[in-house]
Amino acid sequence: NFNIGTGGAQRLRIDSDGLKFGSDSAAANALDDYEEGTFTPNLRFGSTDNATSYGQTGQYTKIGNTVYVTINFSFPNGVTTSDGGIAHVSNLPFTAISGARHYGVISPYAMAGFGNRPVCRVAGSTSILYLNDDHAGNFYVASDFQSGAEMYISITYQGQ
Repeated sequence: NFNIGTGGAQRLRIDSDGLKFGSDSAAANALDDYEEGTFTPNLRFGSTDNATSYGQTGQYTKIGNTVYVTINFSFPNGVTTSDGGIAHVSNLPFTAISGARHYGVISPYAMAGFGNRPVCRVAGSTSILYLNDDHAGNFYVASDFQSGAEMYISITYQGQ
């Protein structure tokens, strides 16, 4: 063990479980994972990858099982696809825990069909981000992604 203390009290402990604070010694409370990185988010419609060139960047920070993700998309030429399915983002960096829904925000710019409060959600046991309109159960489709449009997404979820 490596312990750091002040005033006669333990403030930090590092042991085989990970990092613990104060006098906590429980393995379940140890911080044992921190990671930052980038990933390539894929915009899909139904079962088809987007056929149009578009800008895509994804960044994440994972602390324990909490994953914070930001995604930026730009559509200089809109979206062209033969698939009329719903828009979703695949290839999130971690699969969400089972039995949970995690909601985040979408900030659309110059996009058609987006309501007053567009949201995104990751369903439990998936690494897929669904793009919803205003909690109304409506999903976005290719025609909502116009030429010159941009989309910024931010979500925090629990990963496996």
